[in-house]
Amino acid sequence: MTGNEYECVPFGHTDVYMTAFSADRNTTSGFWREFPGDGAEKRIIAFLSAAKGVGTVITVLIILGIIFALFLSFILWRSKDHPAVKALSLPEATISLMGAVVSYASLLFYLGEFNKLFCKLRISMFLLGFSMIMSAMVFRSALMILMFGKKRVRKPALLARRIRAANAITIAVEFIFLAGWISKGTFKPFENKSANQVYLSCIALPSVYLSAAYYLCIGILLMLVPCIALLTRVRWEKYNQSTPMAIMFLFTVFGFVVLREDAATSYLFLHDVKFCFLTWTNVTLCLVLLFKSSISELYRDAYSRRSCSVASLVRSRISAVKDASMVRSKIGNAVQSVDLAILAPTITYHRKLLCNTVDHCIYKIRTGRNSWSNWCAGQAEMHRFRSREWFSFNSAKNAACFYIDAASQVTCVANIFTISRLPPPSLESSPNMGRRRLYDSTVYSIVMEFESSASAKAFCDECKRAFSASV
Repeated sequence: MTGNEYECVPFGHTDVYMTAFSADRNTTSGFWREFPGDGAEKRIIAFLSAAKGVGTVITVLIILGIIFALFLSFILWRSKDHPAVKALSLPEATISLMGAVVSYASLLFYLGEFNKLFCKLRISMFLLGFSMIMSAMVFRSALMILMFGKKRVRKPALLARRIRAANAITIAVEFIFLAGWISKGTFKPFENKSANQVYLSCIALPSVYLSAAYYLCIGILLMLVPCIALLTRVRWEKYNQSTPMAIMFLFTVFGFVVLREDAATSYLFLHDVKFCFLTWTNVTLCLVLLFKSSISELYRDAYSRRSCSVASLVRSRISAVKDASMVRSKIGNAVQSVDLAILAPTITYHRKLLCNTVDHCIYKIRTGRNSWSNWCAGQAEMHRFRSREWFSFNSAKNAACFYIDAASQVTCVANIFTISRLPPPSLESSPNMGRRRLYDSTVYSIVMEFESSASAKAFCDECKRAFSASV
């Protein structure tokens, strides 16, 4: 104790019954600054924290996954009468989505300090969510195989009720097994040491309930194989999900093999992190593969309905413009040039309707530095008063006029025809030009869209002829 052989210095003593210890401080100076610790060495318990590091990433992924599953459920129930949603079989799709929510939620119990209840919930909720997802896929596939099989089903509604009842019974049996294990099953904490840190993990002891729950999940997973093989006979693509199911089966088996090998060789802390990421990825991949085609079809239909509504609105505005301009057309189309020389010999005004290509144009405009307007419909016209020219769009409610001169530029690209006018270069560099361009209506851009590039080219030629004739 002092560095010299056979020399010992006592630093304390106990009583006769060795129930109390008292230190002798007079003999400890020069040997120890602190007395040896009493009892076992202190350990630091490591755990996944939701507030920092990898635990924060896992928490964010769990929240995003739950929101994604609930959003899909909301979209499907909102469009439950759509053919794409009916092809999914909404009850089975809802069970799969609720199973995904349960699977995501099970990962929350890997966060925080070691807890006996958390250990049971993380295992039982994962198995329950997994069985809900896979069972819904298996029984929906069975329903599609029987409905579109060689034999004609006389009572499809009765068959659907029986299939869904079998699905509910399977999930209920899994739930009973897991509830029995939670109430009667036991486990032991397994210590995985690294330096001065200890990570506690759950090791479930053999149990009839837990073994039955495991075997039922494996049986449901293996039932996917014949379902995938028989689904290939269903020729309707809307009801045939054999390819997504095959991808999900292979990825699930791959994840199981990776985790099985990793558990025997890896530090358990890293093993739990890998389990969380693989579970989240697997569940998310299942949702994407199952519902991608249906959600895409819903989006396309919604977009087409919106486009049709916009097109009908434009058509209605065009018809209103035609109706309002009928009286004016009877006079203006007959005489496209009006000479006011009778009233004033030195004043002439010319007006020309640009109606040889189209009756009305679909256009949008931008003046100065303002933003683009909405798409409008109007009748294109050319006007000349003395030595000045204007290009205008006339409709029932308003008229838009634009000054034409040598600075105006006309371009035609594909089915888009553009007329634009920029300020002269001498004014572009002036200090007040920025404010002037914001409000100056003589600085503009007009974009017109036609059905085809040929129509746009014909209208461009018509405008150029009108420009040259007015000069």
